[in-house]
Amino acid sequence: MNSFFHLIDAPARGAVPIHVVTKAELGAWREGQPARVGRWLDASGFRAEGGAVALVPADDGGIETVLVGRRETAPDLWR
Repeated sequence: MNSFFHLIDAPARGAVPIHVVTKAELGAWREGQPARVGRWLDASGFRAEGGAVALVPADDGGIETVLVGRRETAPDLWR
């Protein structure tokens, strides 16, 4: 299982988290999210293909989080 890396301990107010995931990591990431996030990703067709982007809406109409797909063979700069 992947442990997700965080660049900062506490985000600035109003910051939008960006998560870079591969197809293999997407399921584990989704497990820690509310069911509505999974439904949104299903409805939008996000499958974490390299270069794919998903903007997940917040309850207030803003952006809650951003997902970016990364190819399995792409170098992992954080390890």
